[in-house]
Amino acid sequence: MSDTEVELQRIGSYIITRLLKNDTTSSLYLGKLRKKDIVIKVFHTPLITLEAKEAFLLRAKQLKKLKDRQIVELHDAGFIQDVDNNAGDQGYLVMQYVPGETLRQRVPPGQRIPADEVKRRLSPIASALHYAHVSNILHGNLHPGNLLIDMKDNTLLTDFSFTLQGLPFPANQPAAAVSYMAPEQLQGLLTAASDQYALAVMAYEWLCGQRPYTAIEQTELLNQQTHDPLPPPCSLDSDISPAVEKVLLQALALNPDERFQHTQAFADNYLRALMGLPLNLETKRPAPLVLVKPVSKNGHHAARQQDDDRLPVPHTHDFSQSIPVDQDNTANNKAQDMARNIPTPFQNGEHRLADIVTRDLCGTSARAASSRRACLATKSVLHRSRWQHWSPIHSCKTRRRLLKRAPGQGKR
Repeated sequence: MSDTEVELQRIGSYIITRLLKNDTTSSLYLGKLRKKDIVIKVFHTPLITLEAKEAFLLRAKQLKKLKDRQIVELHDAGFIQDVDNNAGDQGYLVMQYVPGETLRQRVPPGQRIPADEVKRRLSPIASALHYAHVSNILHGNLHPGNLLIDMKDNTLLTDFSFTLQGLPFPANQPAAAVSYMAPEQLQGLLTAASDQYALAVMAYEWLCGQRPYTAIEQTELLNQQTHDPLPPPCSLDSDISPAVEKVLLQALALNPDERFQHTQAFADNYLRALMGLPLNLETKRPAPLVLVKPVSKNGHHAARQQDDDRLPVPHTHDFSQSIPVDQDNTANNKAQDMARNIPTPFQNGEHRLADIVTRDLCGTSARAASSRRACLATKSVLHRSRWQHWSPIHSCKTRRRLLKRAPGQGKR
């Protein structure tokens, strides 16, 4: 066996089993690590400079931090020598292996799926994208070929873009991804709203059997998006309700600021449209206030307030304003008045229903924890009461029996 054949059978410390896919930008291999199947993606573009390698590793480090059951996990990243080109090394990624098929294979172009099935595919991907966006990570490469369906029919997100600004790979995206790109991304500006737009294009295609615009080349697609009216979904399928159409059209707005606050809001409103509930079509995220409460004279309230300020808050808000506390009570009164005007989740329906249920469960857990602490305190009091009525005439056997009734209490 030649040295070249040996090199092709191993990438880094991983054994290659077979080639899964090969295209113009990368090759995908099935490999093994200690009897565990893995997927190895090797990029064809050589990394020549030290800055290019550092940018590659930085992006891989960001993606490795994503731990979500709807996102294919990234295990490792590294470099191998390019045997065909001595100009530089090739970067590779080691990822979780998900047996199954892509959503493009499950739903071929032109095929429609029911609105309930669209919701089943839309919700987990929107949740995974929102989690990534909260972690300051954008996808930038969304299309049905990058959505995997495992053996349990779960939908997973994979193949985050490595063609973002600062990375060494060419900016030309494959045609499969270009067809779903937002106008601002086609012009070189990628935001979280761009991922929402791509997800909305997929939902439109699943419901209507075609994409809003048919172009597959960047310049032509951008021209269609900016000049041609978007075909209403109801004109392509009369079974689509006006509420669902309204949600899709907002997520596909030409201006990113006119889309939903985030991808989770898009999925939530789609579900509301299916259920016939009122829609929450807010586009701009409100900026609630961080209220700094005054310190009491004895100092005990200050320590408790610091713990309260560190409690998690719903991620649907962007805390960008704060009111400092002056020495007089003028600012405090003003802050309290403004706090009273902040709408609650039940007033504007802004929070997700899941957040409300979570808060209720958290309250139940806190009450349960309080009850457990009360029981422990009662046991401790009873134990001390037994020692107060202790008599020397008690035998050692009785003493041991009493001690066993209060576990965790030491001898006195």
